[in-house]
Amino acid sequence: MDMKTTGVIGLDEMLGGGLPAGHIVAFLGSPGTGKSTFALQFIYAGLQKSENCIYLSLEESEENIIKTASMFGWDLKPYITKKKLTLIRLTVSPKEC
Repeated sequence: MDMKTTGVIGLDEMLGGGLPAGHIVAFLGSPGTGKSTFALQFIYAGLQKSENCIYLSLEESEENIIKTASMFGWDLKPYITKKKLTLIRLTVSPKEC
């Protein structure tokens, strides 16, 4: 089975090489447990391998996502400019609730 690295060496070892390619994987947890940081690290690892990536957020703005990534030394701006990364914030209007 083709595996995709998570960008976390120890986790990849535990998972037998990473996450299965082509599968949907959900990470669940309370606020502040590192889900968004893990997602950014996974995406950054893919970007470094010339993969196209998309980041969907229910809460964070594009500006905040870029700022958070930069705190870890991950510069997302060149990938956004080259259209290798798309950041999308999903919102629901009050009329739709």
